[in-house]
Amino acid sequence: AGGVLTEAMMQAIYNTVSLGRVGGGPNLGLTTQAIYEGYEDLLSPEKRYNTSDLASAGFESLRYKGADITWDEGCTTQLFYWLNTNFFDWVTHSDRDMVATPAKSPTNQDADIMQLLFMGNLTQSNCRKSGKLTGVTNS
Repeated sequence: AGGVLTEAMMQAIYNTVSLGRVGGGPNLGLTTQAIYEGYEDLLSPEKRYNTSDLASAGFESLRYKGADITWDEGCTTQLFYWLNTNFFDWVTHSDRDMVATPAKSPTNQDADIMQLLFMGNLTQSNCRKSGKLTGVTNS
């Protein structure tokens, strides 16, 4: 991709990652504040805000073909991620799921310390159902 965000650009990535009968299209669009505001301008004067699900958590979001569109200050500049969260899973290691080590006594204090061990990973089982627009600007 690349260039000023247009509805045609969004349509192309959404339809590309929606191909196939299993899983449908992306259900989350994540981008920067600037690109989000550019998308919001595309919708004027008919703004389509999401209903109570995200609003009750303190978020306002826009939608595109059933996908919630939102922004995050940690998102990399000029990127627009399209994710199908139905294919994401959190996997934890059975031997490291918040397991405490034996207590140890430091030599310079009257206390016991222990480590709390955890190992986990966010996995995705169908990567073709998510996509990324690069080089996107809002003007």
